[in-house]
Amino acid sequence: MIGSHKYKLKKILVVALAAVVLLESVALLSGKGGGAQNVIDVTLNVSFDGMEKAVSGSIGTALSEAVAGIKAGELKQDSIKNMVTGLIHSDFVVNTVMSISYPLLYQTLVDLGMLDFATYMDLYATGPLLAGKLEGKSYTCVDKDGTRKNLTEVLNNVGEDWTYMDTKVSYEDEDGNTRETTLWNSIQWGVKDEASFYTAMNDMGEGLRGVLEVAMQGKERVINVNVLEVLLKFDKIPFNMDAATIYHAEGQSGYELGLVPLFNSLGLDEGDYPSVSEFNGYNSVGDMWKAIFGPVLTLAEKIENAPVPMLTSMLVNFADLIETGKFKEYMGHLRLDAQYNKLAAMVMGFSDGLLFNLGDALIEIIEESGLNLSGNFNDLLDSFVKVLTKKDGDLPDMDVAGLLACASEKTLSNGAKVYEADPDKVIEFMVNYLMDDRIVAAIVNATELAGTPEGEAVISGVEKSEEGLRQMVNALLPVLLKKLNAAG
Repeated sequence: MIGSHKYKLKKILVVALAAVVLLESVALLSGKGGGAQNVIDVTLNVSFDGMEKAVSGSIGTALSEAVAGIKAGELKQDSIKNMVTGLIHSDFVVNTVMSISYPLLYQTLVDLGMLDFATYMDLYATGPLLAGKLEGKSYTCVDKDGTRKNLTEVLNNVGEDWTYMDTKVSYEDEDGNTRETTLWNSIQWGVKDEASFYTAMNDMGEGLRGVLEVAMQGKERVINVNVLEVLLKFDKIPFNMDAATIYHAEGQSGYELGLVPLFNSLGLDEGDYPSVSEFNGYNSVGDMWKAIFGPVLTLAEKIENAPVPMLTSMLVNFADLIETGKFKEYMGHLRLDAQYNKLAAMVMGFSDGLLFNLGDALIEIIEESGLNLSGNFNDLLDSFVKVLTKKDGDLPDMDVAGLLACASEKTLSNGAKVYEADPDKVIEFMVNYLMDDRIVAAIVNATELAGTPEGEAVISGVEKSEEGLRQMVNALLPVLLKKLNAAG
Protein backbone atom coordinates (compact mmCIF):
# COMPACT_ATOMS: atom_id res chain seq x y z
CA MET A 1 0.00 0.00 0.00
CA ILE A 2 1.27 3.44 -0.89
CA GLY A 3 0.97 5.60 2.19
CA SER A 4 -0.07 9.21 2.59
CA HIS A 5 3.55 10.30 3.11
CA LYS A 6 4.08 9.72 -0.61
CA TYR A 7 1.24 12.02 -1.72
CA LYS A 8 3.62 14.81 -2.64
CA LEU A 9 5.25 12.71 -5.35
CA LYS A 10 1.87 11.54 -6.61
CA LYS A 11 0.55 15.11 -6.76
CA ILE A 12 3.60 16.11 -8.79
CA LEU A 13 2.75 13.27 -11.18
CA VAL A 14 -0.90 14.40 -11.44
CA VAL A 15 0.02 17.99 -12.26
CA ALA A 16 2.96 17.07 -14.52
CA LEU A 17 1.04 14.61 -16.66
CA ALA A 18 -2.13 16.73 -16.79
CA ALA A 19 -0.28 19.88 -17.78
CA VAL A 20 1.99 18.15 -20.30
CA VAL A 21 -1.04 16.55 -21.95
CA LEU A 22 -2.88 19.90 -21.94
CA LEU A 23 -0.01 21.86 -23.46
CA GLU A 24 0.85 19.15 -25.97
CA SER A 25 -2.81 18.92 -26.99
CA VAL A 26 -2.83 22.66 -27.61
CA ALA A 27 0.36 22.35 -29.67
CA LEU A 28 -1.19 19.56 -31.75
CA LEU A 29 -4.31 21.63 -32.38
CA SER A 30 -2.19 24.51 -33.60
CA GLY A 31 -0.89 22.32 -36.38
CA LYS A 32 -4.24 22.21 -38.18
CA GLY A 33 -3.65 23.97 -41.48
CA GLY A 34 -6.04 26.05 -43.52
CA GLY A 35 -9.42 27.48 -42.64
CA ALA A 36 -11.97 25.61 -40.60
CA GLN A 37 -14.17 23.37 -42.74
CA ASN A 38 -16.83 22.57 -40.17
CA VAL A 39 -17.96 23.47 -36.70
CA ILE A 40 -15.39 21.34 -34.88
CA ASP A 41 -12.50 22.94 -36.77
CA VAL A 42 -13.86 26.36 -35.87
CA THR A 43 -13.95 25.36 -32.23
CA LEU A 44 -10.38 24.08 -32.22
CA ASN A 45 -9.09 27.23 -33.88
CA VAL A 46 -10.81 29.41 -31.31
CA SER A 47 -9.68 27.25 -28.40
CA PHE A 48 -6.03 27.21 -29.44
CA ASP A 49 -5.76 30.91 -30.07
CA GLY A 50 -7.42 31.85 -26.82
CA MET A 51 -5.57 29.24 -24.80
CA GLU A 52 -2.23 30.33 -26.23
CA LYS A 53 -2.89 33.89 -25.15
CA ALA A 54 -4.23 32.85 -21.76
CA VAL A 55 -1.30 30.57 -20.92
CA SER A 56 1.12 33.38 -21.68
CA GLY A 57 -0.59 35.51 -19.03
CA SER A 58 -2.16 34.93 -15.64
CA ILE A 59 -3.01 31.27 -16.25
CA GLY A 60 0.59 30.38 -17.04
CA THR A 61 1.69 32.17 -13.87
CA ALA A 62 -0.94 30.41 -11.76
CA LEU A 63 -0.01 27.01 -13.19
CA SER A 64 3.68 27.63 -12.51
CA GLU A 65 2.83 28.61 -8.94
CA ALA A 66 0.72 25.49 -8.52
CA VAL A 67 3.55 23.25 -9.71
CA ALA A 68 6.06 25.07 -7.51
CA GLY A 69 3.72 24.76 -4.54
CA ILE A 70 3.27 21.05 -5.05
CA LYS A 71 7.05 20.55 -5.32
CA ALA A 72 7.34 22.35 -1.97
CA GLY A 73 4.67 20.09 -0.50
CA GLU A 74 1.87 22.63 -0.34
CA LEU A 75 -0.48 24.47 -2.67
CA LYS A 76 -0.51 28.24 -2.75
CA GLN A 77 -3.90 29.47 -1.54
CA ASP A 78 -6.37 29.85 -4.42
CA SER A 79 -3.77 28.95 -7.09
CA ILE A 80 -5.92 26.30 -8.78
CA LYS A 81 -9.14 28.31 -8.46
CA ASN A 82 -7.43 31.43 -9.82
CA MET A 83 -6.10 29.44 -12.77
CA VAL A 84 -9.53 28.02 -13.61
CA THR A 85 -11.21 31.39 -13.04
CA GLY A 86 -8.79 33.11 -15.41
CA LEU A 87 -9.40 30.44 -18.02
CA ILE A 88 -13.20 30.60 -17.84
CA HIS A 89 -13.67 34.34 -17.46
CA SER A 90 -12.19 35.24 -20.83
CA ASP A 91 -13.14 36.37 -24.31
CA PHE A 92 -11.95 33.08 -25.74
CA VAL A 93 -14.60 31.07 -23.84
CA VAL A 94 -17.34 33.38 -25.15
CA ASN A 95 -15.99 33.01 -28.68
CA THR A 96 -15.63 29.24 -28.36
CA VAL A 97 -19.24 28.80 -27.23
CA MET A 98 -20.39 31.13 -30.01
CA SER A 99 -18.37 29.33 -32.69
CA ILE A 100 -19.95 26.01 -31.72
CA SER A 101 -23.50 27.18 -31.12
CA TYR A 102 -24.49 29.40 -34.01
CA PRO A 103 -23.19 27.34 -36.96
CA LEU A 104 -24.72 24.24 -35.31
CA LEU A 105 -28.04 26.00 -34.70
CA TYR A 106 -28.19 27.32 -38.26
CA GLN A 107 -27.42 23.94 -39.85
CA THR A 108 -29.92 22.16 -37.59
CA LEU A 109 -32.72 24.55 -38.54
CA VAL A 110 -31.87 24.21 -42.23
CA ASP A 111 -31.87 20.41 -41.97
CA LEU A 112 -35.26 20.53 -40.23
CA GLY A 113 -36.67 22.92 -42.80
CA MET A 114 -37.50 25.33 -39.98
CA LEU A 115 -35.20 28.29 -40.59
CA ASP A 116 -38.17 30.47 -41.55
CA PHE A 117 -39.80 29.67 -38.20
CA ALA A 118 -36.69 30.26 -36.09
CA THR A 119 -37.54 33.66 -34.66
CA TYR A 120 -40.95 32.36 -33.53
CA MET A 121 -38.95 30.03 -31.24
CA ASP A 122 -36.65 32.84 -30.00
CA LEU A 123 -33.79 31.55 -32.14
CA TYR A 124 -31.64 33.95 -34.14
CA ALA A 125 -29.37 31.69 -36.14
CA THR A 126 -27.93 33.95 -38.84
CA GLY A 127 -25.44 36.80 -38.61
CA PRO A 128 -27.95 39.60 -39.32
CA LEU A 129 -30.55 38.16 -36.92
CA LEU A 130 -27.96 37.96 -34.12
CA ALA A 131 -26.76 41.47 -35.03
CA GLY A 132 -30.28 42.69 -34.31
CA LYS A 133 -30.06 41.25 -30.79
CA LEU A 134 -26.71 43.03 -30.25
CA GLU A 135 -27.75 46.42 -31.63
CA GLY A 136 -26.33 49.24 -29.53
CA LYS A 137 -23.66 47.06 -27.89
CA SER A 138 -20.01 48.15 -28.11
CA TYR A 139 -18.48 44.74 -28.91
CA THR A 140 -16.02 44.74 -31.82
CA CYS A 141 -14.56 42.30 -34.32
CA VAL A 142 -11.93 42.41 -37.06
CA ASP A 143 -13.48 42.07 -40.53
CA LYS A 144 -12.04 40.48 -43.67
CA ASP A 145 -10.29 43.71 -44.62
CA GLY A 146 -8.28 43.62 -41.39
CA THR A 147 -9.99 46.60 -39.79
CA ARG A 148 -11.78 46.49 -36.47
CA LYS A 149 -15.49 47.26 -36.66
CA ASN A 150 -18.56 47.02 -34.48
CA LEU A 151 -19.50 43.35 -34.14
CA THR A 152 -22.98 44.00 -35.55
CA GLU A 153 -21.45 45.29 -38.80
CA VAL A 154 -19.35 42.16 -39.21
CA LEU A 155 -22.33 39.91 -38.39
CA ASN A 156 -24.37 41.63 -41.08
CA ASN A 157 -21.57 40.82 -43.52
CA VAL A 158 -21.68 37.18 -42.35
CA GLY A 159 -25.24 36.77 -43.59
CA GLU A 160 -26.21 33.08 -43.45
CA ASP A 161 -22.66 31.84 -44.11
CA TRP A 162 -20.90 31.33 -40.79
CA THR A 163 -17.74 30.10 -42.59
CA TYR A 164 -17.19 33.83 -43.20
CA MET A 165 -15.89 33.89 -39.62
CA ASP A 166 -13.25 31.27 -40.43
CA THR A 167 -11.32 33.82 -42.51
CA LYS A 168 -7.78 34.37 -41.27
CA VAL A 169 -6.58 37.96 -40.97
CA SER A 170 -3.62 39.88 -39.57
CA TYR A 171 -4.34 42.74 -37.21
CA GLU A 172 -2.90 44.67 -34.27
CA ASP A 173 -4.20 43.60 -30.85
CA GLU A 174 -4.80 45.88 -27.88
CA ASP A 175 -1.10 45.59 -26.93
CA GLY A 176 0.07 46.72 -30.35
CA ASN A 177 1.24 43.26 -31.39
CA THR A 178 0.50 41.92 -34.87
CA ARG A 179 -1.58 38.76 -34.73
CA GLU A 180 -2.82 36.35 -37.36
CA THR A 181 -6.03 34.58 -36.44
CA THR A 182 -9.59 33.89 -37.54
CA LEU A 183 -12.38 36.43 -37.26
CA TRP A 184 -13.88 34.31 -34.47
CA ASN A 185 -10.78 34.87 -32.34
CA SER A 186 -10.72 38.61 -32.94
CA ILE A 187 -14.08 39.33 -31.28
CA GLN A 188 -13.54 41.51 -28.22
CA TRP A 189 -16.20 41.23 -25.51
CA GLY A 190 -14.24 43.19 -22.93
CA VAL A 191 -14.24 40.37 -20.38
CA LYS A 192 -12.22 41.45 -17.36
CA ASP A 193 -13.94 39.67 -14.48
CA GLU A 194 -16.90 37.50 -13.54
CA ALA A 195 -19.52 40.21 -14.06
CA SER A 196 -18.32 41.22 -17.52
CA PHE A 197 -18.01 37.56 -18.53
CA TYR A 198 -21.64 36.75 -17.75
CA THR A 199 -22.80 40.00 -19.36
CA ALA A 200 -21.00 38.96 -22.55
CA MET A 201 -22.34 35.40 -22.33
CA ASN A 202 -25.85 36.78 -21.87
CA ASP A 203 -25.60 39.05 -24.92
CA MET A 204 -23.88 36.44 -27.10
CA GLY A 205 -26.42 33.81 -26.06
CA GLU A 206 -29.60 35.83 -26.68
CA GLY A 207 -29.96 34.19 -30.08
CA LEU A 208 -29.95 30.78 -28.37
CA ARG A 209 -32.60 31.60 -25.77
CA GLY A 210 -35.24 29.28 -27.24
CA VAL A 211 -32.95 26.23 -27.09
CA LEU A 212 -31.70 27.00 -23.59
CA GLU A 213 -35.15 27.61 -22.13
CA VAL A 214 -36.75 24.52 -23.65
CA ALA A 215 -33.85 22.04 -23.42
CA MET A 216 -32.46 23.21 -20.07
CA GLN A 217 -35.43 24.75 -18.21
CA GLY A 218 -38.26 22.64 -19.60
CA LYS A 219 -40.26 25.66 -20.78
CA GLU A 220 -42.66 25.61 -23.72
CA ARG A 221 -42.76 27.66 -26.91
CA VAL A 222 -46.07 28.00 -28.78
CA ILE A 223 -45.41 28.97 -32.39
CA ASN A 224 -48.21 31.09 -33.83
CA VAL A 225 -47.53 31.72 -37.51
CA ASN A 226 -49.20 32.61 -40.78
CA VAL A 227 -48.39 29.31 -42.45
CA LEU A 228 -49.14 30.38 -46.02
CA GLU A 229 -47.20 33.60 -45.60
CA VAL A 230 -44.13 31.73 -44.40
CA LEU A 231 -44.34 28.92 -46.95
CA LEU A 232 -45.48 30.85 -50.00
CA LYS A 233 -43.94 34.23 -49.10
CA PHE A 234 -47.31 35.96 -49.54
CA ASP A 235 -48.23 39.01 -47.51
CA LYS A 236 -51.34 39.79 -45.49
CA ILE A 237 -53.08 36.45 -45.85
CA PRO A 238 -55.16 35.94 -42.66
CA PHE A 239 -54.26 32.36 -41.94
CA ASN A 240 -52.65 32.44 -38.50
CA MET A 241 -52.60 29.35 -36.29
CA ASP A 242 -50.83 27.84 -33.31
CA ALA A 243 -48.81 25.67 -35.65
CA ALA A 244 -46.65 23.93 -33.06
CA THR A 245 -45.70 23.61 -29.40
CA ILE A 246 -42.01 23.12 -28.68
CA TYR A 247 -41.53 21.54 -25.26
CA HIS A 248 -39.51 19.11 -23.09
CA ALA A 249 -41.37 15.81 -23.16
CA GLU A 250 -39.84 14.24 -20.05
CA GLY A 251 -41.72 16.32 -17.51
CA GLN A 252 -38.52 17.40 -15.76
CA SER A 253 -36.06 19.95 -17.08
CA GLY A 254 -32.83 19.05 -18.83
CA TYR A 255 -30.98 20.76 -16.00
CA GLU A 256 -32.52 18.40 -13.43
CA LEU A 257 -32.15 15.22 -15.50
CA GLY A 258 -28.88 16.00 -17.25
CA LEU A 259 -26.62 18.55 -15.56
CA VAL A 260 -27.36 17.90 -11.89
CA PRO A 261 -26.35 14.19 -12.12
CA LEU A 262 -23.12 15.25 -13.85
CA PHE A 263 -22.42 17.81 -11.12
CA ASN A 264 -23.00 15.10 -8.50
CA SER A 265 -20.61 12.70 -10.23
CA LEU A 266 -17.90 15.36 -10.23
CA GLY A 267 -18.14 15.63 -6.46
CA LEU A 268 -20.63 18.46 -6.02
CA ASP A 269 -23.66 18.29 -3.74
CA GLU A 270 -26.70 20.44 -3.08
CA GLY A 271 -25.60 23.98 -2.31
CA ASP A 272 -22.67 23.74 -4.73
CA TYR A 273 -24.92 24.56 -7.68
CA PRO A 274 -28.32 26.29 -8.09
CA SER A 275 -31.36 24.28 -7.12
CA VAL A 276 -33.62 22.97 -9.88
CA SER A 277 -36.41 25.39 -9.00
CA GLU A 278 -33.99 28.32 -8.93
CA PHE A 279 -32.47 27.42 -12.31
CA ASN A 280 -35.83 26.81 -13.97
CA GLY A 281 -36.98 30.24 -12.81
CA TYR A 282 -34.15 32.21 -14.42
CA ASN A 283 -35.17 34.81 -17.02
CA SER A 284 -31.59 35.86 -17.78
CA VAL A 285 -29.52 33.84 -20.24
CA GLY A 286 -26.47 35.05 -18.31
CA ASP A 287 -27.83 33.48 -15.12
CA MET A 288 -28.20 30.16 -16.95
CA TRP A 289 -24.59 30.30 -18.12
CA LYS A 290 -23.52 31.17 -14.56
CA ALA A 291 -25.30 28.07 -13.27
CA ILE A 292 -23.36 25.98 -15.80
CA PHE A 293 -19.89 27.50 -15.37
CA GLY A 294 -20.10 28.49 -11.69
CA PRO A 295 -19.98 24.91 -10.34
CA VAL A 296 -16.70 24.41 -12.20
CA LEU A 297 -15.14 27.11 -10.03
CA THR A 298 -16.66 25.53 -6.92
CA LEU A 299 -15.14 22.24 -7.99
CA ALA A 300 -11.73 23.88 -8.46
CA GLU A 301 -11.93 25.22 -4.90
CA LYS A 302 -12.84 21.78 -3.56
CA ILE A 303 -9.91 20.21 -5.44
CA GLU A 304 -7.60 22.84 -4.00
CA ASN A 305 -8.74 22.09 -0.45
CA ALA A 306 -8.49 18.30 -0.86
CA PRO A 307 -6.67 17.50 -4.13
CA VAL A 308 -6.00 13.80 -3.70
CA PRO A 309 -9.45 12.68 -2.41
CA MET A 310 -11.25 14.88 -4.95
CA LEU A 311 -9.19 13.92 -8.00
CA THR A 312 -9.25 10.21 -7.25
CA SER A 313 -13.02 10.26 -6.67
CA MET A 314 -13.53 12.23 -9.89
CA LEU A 315 -11.49 9.66 -11.82
CA VAL A 316 -13.58 6.77 -10.49
CA ASN A 317 -16.90 8.51 -11.14
CA PHE A 318 -15.87 9.61 -14.63
CA ALA A 319 -14.81 6.07 -15.52
CA ASP A 320 -18.20 4.86 -14.29
CA LEU A 321 -20.05 7.52 -16.34
CA ILE A 322 -18.38 6.40 -19.56
CA GLU A 323 -18.30 2.64 -18.87
CA THR A 324 -22.02 2.44 -18.04
CA GLY A 325 -23.18 4.90 -20.71
CA LYS A 326 -24.57 7.25 -18.06
CA PHE A 327 -22.75 10.22 -19.60
CA LYS A 328 -24.62 9.81 -22.91
CA GLU A 329 -27.83 9.12 -21.02
CA TYR A 330 -27.58 12.32 -19.00
CA MET A 331 -26.64 14.44 -22.02
CA GLY A 332 -29.54 12.91 -23.94
CA HIS A 333 -31.98 14.65 -21.61
CA LEU A 334 -31.09 18.03 -23.15
CA ARG A 335 -33.77 17.79 -25.82
CA LEU A 336 -36.54 19.68 -27.58
CA ASP A 337 -39.74 17.92 -28.60
CA ALA A 338 -42.49 19.19 -30.87
CA GLN A 339 -46.23 18.69 -31.16
CA TYR A 340 -47.84 20.11 -34.33
CA ASN A 341 -51.30 21.29 -35.26
CA LYS A 342 -52.67 18.61 -37.60
CA LEU A 343 -53.26 21.05 -40.44
CA ALA A 344 -49.80 22.59 -39.98
CA ALA A 345 -48.21 19.16 -39.90
CA MET A 346 -50.00 18.20 -43.12
CA VAL A 347 -49.12 21.44 -44.92
CA MET A 348 -45.52 21.66 -43.67
CA GLY A 349 -44.67 17.97 -43.62
CA PHE A 350 -43.66 17.87 -39.94
CA SER A 351 -44.45 15.14 -37.41
CA ASP A 352 -44.73 15.02 -33.64
CA GLY A 353 -41.79 13.83 -31.54
CA LEU A 354 -38.14 14.68 -30.98
CA LEU A 355 -37.16 17.90 -32.73
CA PHE A 356 -33.53 18.28 -31.64
CA ASN A 357 -31.26 16.74 -28.99
CA LEU A 358 -28.71 19.28 -27.83
CA GLY A 359 -26.74 16.76 -25.75
CA ASP A 360 -26.40 14.28 -28.59
CA ALA A 361 -25.27 17.07 -30.92
CA LEU A 362 -22.55 18.14 -28.47
CA ILE A 363 -21.34 14.56 -28.09
CA GLU A 364 -21.23 14.23 -31.88
CA ILE A 365 -19.09 17.37 -32.11
CA ILE A 366 -16.67 15.98 -29.52
CA GLU A 367 -16.52 12.63 -31.31
CA GLU A 368 -15.71 14.38 -34.60
CA SER A 369 -12.44 15.39 -32.92
CA GLY A 370 -11.63 11.69 -32.45
CA LEU A 371 -12.63 11.11 -28.84
CA ASN A 372 -14.87 8.06 -28.44
CA LEU A 373 -17.60 8.76 -25.88
CA SER A 374 -19.94 6.07 -27.19
CA GLY A 375 -17.92 3.01 -26.20
CA ASN A 376 -16.41 1.89 -22.92
CA PHE A 377 -13.75 3.64 -20.87
CA ASN A 378 -10.90 1.79 -22.59
CA ASP A 379 -12.22 2.91 -25.98
CA LEU A 380 -12.04 6.49 -24.71
CA LEU A 381 -8.47 6.03 -23.48
CA ASP A 382 -7.37 4.57 -26.82
CA SER A 383 -9.06 7.36 -28.78
CA PHE A 384 -7.45 9.98 -26.54
CA VAL A 385 -3.99 8.56 -27.23
CA LYS A 386 -4.73 8.54 -30.96
CA VAL A 387 -5.85 12.18 -30.90
CA LEU A 388 -2.79 13.15 -28.89
CA THR A 389 -0.12 11.18 -30.76
CA LYS A 390 -1.77 10.81 -34.19
CA LYS A 391 -1.14 7.07 -33.87
CA ASP A 392 -3.48 4.20 -33.08
CA GLY A 393 -3.79 3.67 -29.35
CA ASP A 394 -2.07 0.51 -28.12
CA LEU A 395 -2.75 0.76 -24.43
CA PRO A 396 -3.30 -2.23 -22.19
CA ASP A 397 -6.94 -2.40 -21.12
CA MET A 398 -7.60 -0.87 -17.74
CA ASP A 399 -9.52 -3.10 -15.34
CA VAL A 400 -12.35 -0.61 -14.84
CA ALA A 401 -14.13 -2.92 -12.40
CA GLY A 402 -10.89 -3.03 -10.40
CA LEU A 403 -10.76 0.78 -10.40
CA LEU A 404 -14.37 1.02 -9.17
CA ALA A 405 -13.53 -1.48 -6.44
CA CYS A 406 -11.12 1.13 -5.04
CA ALA A 407 -14.12 3.21 -3.98
CA SER A 408 -17.30 2.83 -1.97
CA GLU A 409 -20.79 4.07 -2.70
CA LYS A 410 -21.78 7.38 -1.16
CA THR A 411 -25.28 8.90 -0.88
CA LEU A 412 -25.49 12.66 -1.39
CA SER A 413 -28.01 14.88 0.40
CA ASN A 414 -30.28 14.82 -2.67
CA GLY A 415 -30.30 11.01 -2.65
CA ALA A 416 -27.91 10.59 -5.60
CA LYS A 417 -25.48 7.65 -5.44
CA VAL A 418 -21.85 8.37 -6.35
CA TYR A 419 -18.44 6.84 -5.68
CA GLU A 420 -16.12 8.04 -2.93
CA ALA A 421 -12.59 6.84 -3.60
CA ASP A 422 -10.09 5.39 -1.18
CA PRO A 423 -7.18 7.60 -2.34
CA ASP A 424 -4.46 5.10 -1.35
CA LYS A 425 -6.14 2.28 -3.28
CA VAL A 426 -6.79 4.40 -6.37
CA ILE A 427 -3.22 5.73 -6.44
CA GLU A 428 -1.80 2.25 -6.06
CA PHE A 429 -4.12 1.00 -8.83
CA MET A 430 -3.13 3.85 -11.16
CA VAL A 431 0.60 3.44 -10.49
CA ASN A 432 0.35 -0.25 -11.36
CA TYR A 433 -1.54 0.63 -14.53
CA LEU A 434 0.63 3.58 -15.59
CA MET A 435 3.92 1.79 -14.98
CA ASP A 436 3.59 -0.18 -18.22
CA ASP A 437 6.01 0.41 -21.08
CA ARG A 438 3.15 0.97 -23.56
CA ILE A 439 1.56 3.60 -21.33
CA VAL A 440 4.83 5.40 -20.68
CA ALA A 441 5.75 5.21 -24.37
CA ALA A 442 2.42 6.84 -25.29
CA ILE A 443 3.01 9.63 -22.75
CA VAL A 444 6.64 10.20 -23.76
CA ASN A 445 5.76 10.17 -27.47
CA ALA A 446 3.26 12.95 -26.83
CA THR A 447 6.11 15.19 -25.65
CA GLU A 448 9.28 16.58 -27.18
CA LEU A 449 11.14 13.65 -25.60
CA ALA A 450 9.79 11.45 -28.40
CA GLY A 451 12.60 9.74 -30.29
CA THR A 452 15.35 11.12 -28.02
CA PRO A 453 17.79 9.05 -25.94
CA GLU A 454 16.25 10.55 -22.82
CA GLY A 455 12.79 9.44 -23.90
CA GLU A 456 13.98 5.95 -24.73
CA ALA A 457 15.68 5.73 -21.34
CA VAL A 458 12.43 6.60 -19.59
CA ILE A 459 10.53 3.95 -21.58
CA SER A 460 13.12 1.21 -21.14
CA GLY A 461 13.52 1.90 -17.45
CA VAL A 462 9.87 1.54 -16.55
CA GLU A 463 9.18 -0.48 -13.44
CA LYS A 464 6.16 -0.69 -11.19
CA SER A 465 7.74 0.98 -8.19
CA GLU A 466 8.10 4.35 -6.60
CA GLU A 467 11.51 4.66 -8.24
CA GLY A 468 10.03 3.99 -11.66
CA LEU A 469 7.36 6.59 -11.00
CA ARG A 470 9.97 9.05 -9.80
CA GLN A 471 12.02 8.50 -12.95
CA MET A 472 9.07 9.27 -15.19
CA VAL A 473 8.15 12.37 -13.20
CA ASN A 474 11.74 13.61 -13.26
CA ALA A 475 11.80 13.20 -17.04
CA LEU A 476 8.45 14.88 -17.70
CA LEU A 477 8.45 17.71 -15.17
CA PRO A 478 11.32 19.63 -16.87
CA VAL A 479 9.39 19.41 -20.13
CA LEU A 480 6.40 20.99 -18.42
CA LEU A 481 8.43 23.71 -16.71
CA LYS A 482 10.29 24.51 -19.95
CA LYS A 483 6.97 25.05 -21.72
CA LEU A 484 5.67 27.23 -18.91
CA ASN A 485 8.83 29.35 -18.85
CA ALA A 486 8.68 29.76 -22.62
CA ALA A 487 5.01 30.74 -22.43
CA GLY A 488 5.59 33.22 -19.63
